[in-house]
Amino acid sequence: MIEFRKLTDDNPALQYSPLLRAAQYTMAYAAANNGIGLTATKTFQRKFVHWVVEHVNWPGFGLEEAFSVSKVVNEYEFPPIQIVHFLLLQRKLGRPYKGKFILTKKGKDLLKSPAQLFHELMPFFILEVDHASYVNFPPQPTQCGQRRRRMSLVRHPRQCTRACTRVHNETRNRHRE
Repeated sequence: MIEFRKLTDDNPALQYSPLLRAAQYTMAYAAANNGIGLTATKTFQRKFVHWVVEHVNWPGFGLEEAFSVSKVVNEYEFPPIQIVHFLLLQRKLGRPYKGKFILTKKGKDLLKSPAQLFHELMPFFILEVDHASYVNFPPQPTQCGQRRRRMSLVRHPRQCTRACTRVHNETRNRHRE
């Protein structure tokens, strides 16, 4: 795997990462407010999403853009917070508990060190998340022919099903002809 350079907490480059800034704000809000309220579908409540839109300066997603269509903004209508929520869950920095998103012990520890949080999130985001889902490309087939679902499958499962084996054999036979 590619080795990323380790940064220190006082590195000025950390100030320019909108993803790190959004993750820090989200985690700090969860720590200060004893969690973030979740909807029945386990997305962040509108109250928190509105707060994030106001406080996180995400390039291309400001107040004007977020509220240009509607008076309220849901998590799925504001991609930056949707990405942050996904990353925090996948890296096990937070989890849903009794209708709230709470930080895990690992998340609380990483909140104290921006460089360690950056090093936890960035390699995963860059190397393992399927970015095609954000630009409306069709899902990319994996080696066994299964298509990735949007942000729910990060890696292909190691064991193929019989259907996948059939796809492999059909593909191999077509190439031989």
